[in-house]
Formats: sequence, structure tokens, C-alpha cells
Amino acid sequence: MQLLLVNPPKQNFYRRVGIGYPPLGLAYLAAVARERGSVVQVADLDNDPDALRETGLDRFGLVGISADTIGYPAALEVAAEAKRAGARVVLGGYHVTFRDRAALETGAVDFVIRGEGEGPLLALLEALEEGRSLLDVPSLSYLRDGRFVQTPLAEPIRDLDALPFPAWDLLAPRRYRVRFHGRRSMPIHTSRGCPFRCSFCVSSRFNGPGWRARSPASVADEVEHLRRAYGFRAFAFTDDNFTLDPARVVAFADELERRRLDILWWCFSRADTVAKNPEMVERMARSGARRVFLGLESGSQDVLNLYGKRIATHQQEEAIALLRRYGIETHGGFIIGHPRETLEVVNRTIEAAVLLDPYCAQFSVLTPYPGTDLYEKVRRENRLLHREWQYYDGLHAVMGTDFLAADELQRLLANAYRRF
Repeated sequence: MQLLLVNPPKQNFYRRVGIGYPPLGLAYLAAVARERGSVVQVADLDNDPDALRETGLDRFGLVGISADTIGYPAALEVAAEAKRAGARVVLGGYHVTFRDRAALETGAVDFVIRGEGEGPLLALLEALEEGRSLLDVPSLSYLRDGRFVQTPLAEPIRDLDALPFPAWDLLAPRRYRVRFHGRRSMPIHTSRGCPFRCSFCVSSRFNGPGWRARSPASVADEVEHLRRAYGFRAFAFTDDNFTLDPARVVAFADELERRRLDILWWCFSRADTVAKNPEMVERMARSGARRVFLGLESGSQDVLNLYGKRIATHQQEEAIALLRRYGIETHGGFIIGHPRETLEVVNRTIEAAVLLDPYCAQFSVLTPYPGTDLYEKVRRENRLLHREWQYYDGLHAVMGTDFLAADELQRLLANAYRRF
């Protein structure tokens, strides 16, 4: 059975200004499916809007579509087109993992894979090809005679080193032109899961509460492959928290230096981890780290506690100062709009961003994504203004606070950027 994997277009702000990396999740799925002998193609409509026209849909037995929240409406459009062409359609990703029934009830979707997709996708392909029961496919949701069926979740993949590298060749990497410090950049994912459970983040529920990491040698192998095969000399380590294990980061830096890989890189981290590990930061800088994204979120300790963030405001300042000492830029992420926030608290966050003075700041309006504790709470409180999912991008207020209306939050978001 021929398999087509599709990344739908996402017309958000970041896409419009040219910030778009290839879909690593689909590339991993393509790699494992190809390894089992399937004929696979990937169509990244976010990078090439004409990819489906060039590929065609009528020769694929199964079309898999990635569906995060802002991309969900476009994913349904692709699904309907694939159904008209005679293909069966499976959706996967954060959004449909937690709204699987709603996706199936549109009539455009045959199956939903919930959570981590590699094992379930292989099992689904085998079941469809061999006529086996779908009940044997883990993490699958579907309708049978109008009845909603969910099979048990698959066990998370423990040995991430055993996975093949993403099917980079199917993505045409040279078509992606994101640059970092003047060098063409590619993303690499080195771990899955998160032990923290911030109320606004879905990662720990999607990937499981544990943390699983690739070895430093495996990550360095992928860096070396992308450098030699495609000439990339800058990398984004897009894990939720690349630095969760500081000893692993140091070992990775050692690996880069041992192989004499001249690269620049950036990653996601936490303020407390950075502040407590100066040796790790020094080794990061020596091995090419030039920027770290820190989820600083708020200038209010009370709000940080409400988010379940488990950092202290003083650690924000300590982390930025330590990174600056070693020549590493801070990309600070800030959120406004917690249901309990007043105008005074929002302004405190804006002023904190100005005083902390990171290299750059990203302000977002708190957005309740399906699957998060936040979503369940605000849904019960009937706070959501709408479910037009394409606007759940952190730049459009979809709810107010106890003290501020959504349009006021929208103005405060614009003011935050002006002030910074």
C-alpha cells in the first residue's frame, strides 16, 4: 500500500514571516514506514502549496495528515480531498489526539492515531493490507457501524536511538531556507516527553510524563549526516527541554568537539536549569550554542505558580545573566492573559521583559489547547469565545480574564511588543 503523509498549510504569523522548519514528525513516520517496505511520499504544503497537485492523491491507499490545533481546519480540507480521490485517511498530532471523536464525526476522516505515531502507523498499515482486525492496532480511534471505538494507547518508544533518522530525502531539505546567524538551519529532535506539567502545555499528556532521550552519539551522528549530505551548519534542537539532563548536554558538547563539527545551534531550556548549571552553559557556548529559548512566561510569581511552572522570578534574571556571560542570546517567551490576571499583573510581565532585556522577546496570549489542564478548566467555566481553531495561535485572544476582555488583551499584546 502506498502511503502519502501530508503537512497542511498553516497561515499563522510565523509562517508569513518565513519561519518554517520541515515536519519532523512526518519525517519519522516516513522513515519507519519505508523501513518496513512501504512506498512513501511526503507533501509539506506549508513549504510547497503545490505539492499535492504535483504528487496526486488517487494512487495512495492511505493518506496520513498531521493535525495540530491551528492546522486542523486545513487538515480537514486535505482529508476531504483525499476521500474524494478514494483514499483512506488517518489523522495524527496534538489536536486530534484529544479531539478524536470530533474529527471522525466530520466524515472526512477514517482513523485517528493518538499520541506517538510510529508503532501504531505500522500496525495500521499491516491491518489494512492483511485484512486484520483494527482492534489490534494500538492508539487508534475510529467509527464502527456508527459506534466510537478507541483502542488502548501504545507503550512509548523507550529506545529512541533505535528509530531511523527522519526521511530527510523525502523532504527536499534544501528547499527550507531558515537561517540562524547567517547559516542555513535544520531542526533535530533529541528527546520526547516532559516531567513537568505546566497547565498550558500538552506535551506531557501527548508523549507521556516520562522523559526519553537519544544518546549524544546518536544526535551527533544526525548532525554530521545533515552537515555532510546537505551542507547545513546550524541546528535547532526542538525538544521541549533539551537541557533536562545537564550531564547529557555536556557529553553532547564533548562529542561535537571530538568530531570537530563546526556548527552553531540553539535549543529550548528552563530558567532554573540554566541558572543552576554554569558548567553546562560554558560547555554549550564552546560547542556552538548561540541562543536559548527560555519560557519565562510571567513577571508575577503568583501567576507562575498558577501555571505550575516551578520556577522562581529570580531565576529568570540569573539565567539570562549567565547565558549573556558566555555569549549566548536569550529568546524569552512571555504569556499574558491568565484568567486571574489583572491589568496590573499583565503590565508587570511587560515591564519584567523590558528589565530582563533578553536578546529577543516573544509575547503570546494564553491559549487553551485541547488536551491541556487549562483547556479543561476554561471549558468547564464556559470562557471560550469560539472554536475557530486557526486562531488558536497565541496571537489571537480566544478568552478573557476575570478582569480583562479579549479585545483588551489583544491591545495589551500589541503594547507588549511596542514597549519591548
